[in-house]
Amino acid sequence: MTNLRWMVPALVGIGVAAGHSRALTVPYNETFSSATASWSGASTFTPLTYQPAGGPDGSGYASRSVSFASNPVGDIPLIFCGQSNFGSSGGNFWGDWIGGGVTALSFSVRHDAPVPVSFYARLSPGGAGAVALVSPAVAPNTWTTFTVPIDPSTPFIFEGPGVTYGGTFGNVNRVQVGVQVGGALAGQAGPYFFDIDNVSIVPSPGCLTLLGAAGVWRARRRRI
Repeated sequence: MTNLRWMVPALVGIGVAAGHSRALTVPYNETFSSATASWSGASTFTPLTYQPAGGPDGSGYASRSVSFASNPVGDIPLIFCGQSNFGSSGGNFWGDWIGGGVTALSFSVRHDAPVPVSFYARLSPGGAGAVALVSPAVAPNTWTTFTVPIDPSTPFIFEGPGVTYGGTFGNVNRVQVGVQVGGALAGQAGPYFFDIDNVSIVPSPGCLTLLGAAGVWRARRRRI
């Protein structure tokens, strides 16, 4: 058990494995159209399942089953992990988002849990990074797309002393999506299926989804 706000690096892994290319591409859209693009269901590589049809536009997407049997109320587990040390998305997300002109991150998610679920996005250089709460909560069995402005005015929650916007977004090596465990899910074995598609970085913000208030986020303990 590790405190999220100060000790996230112990959970998400530090360092970049040799041999994986790092070539930021803007714009870039990960469609999971033919495979799961080396994305993981945990910080230790656990391949997602490829589904060939049924995404937001009818095409393929990535999926995983999730149990919350060991998660207490308020836990904030990561559900999807794109990481440079996994070679996720061919390296197209990794590098200097500020210098590369990235102004928005978007992703589409779906789940079949029996209640709406709140999601968050986490970006980091491989250690402590930045969290963006997104709203509204995602209703069951509905694809929902969120867009996070990559801008200093966005109410990111930085995970420790000395963690800054420039330090985080000047060298992104992790794009991760997690959930906040509410009372209806805590301790429930499920399994529930969570899906992701169309993770993208773009050079213009487009239509922005409102971010949840940073004040509702608390330092919690997380299990993966």
